[in-house]
Amino acid sequence: TRVVINDLLDSTFYATIDVDTPVGTRHIDARPSDAIALAVRAKCPIFVDGGAENALVDAEAIQATPEPSPETTEIALEENVNDDEIDRFRRLLGEE
Repeated sequence: TRVVINDLLDSTFYATIDVDTPVGTRHIDARPSDAIALAVRAKCPIFVDGGAENALVDAEAIQATPEPSPETTEIALEENVNDDEIDRFRRLLGEE
């Protein structure tokens, strides 16, 4: 199971959540922000592929911003993904 940021079209990123199931891998279209939030909470790897690779820049060219505190990060995740969504995602992964 993993998240793939797989395309960039007209300044919009696209992503899939690839879930391994007993009958094969299912590819679920998702907003990248939602897919990343789920991957972080479920501890799944995040990959960048396809047209999205072209949007990558040299990390040294980006101005550093302060890291948010763990509390701020947890609050932001909780605001974007509720517990019901996490429970459904875990069931889909077969973790419950």
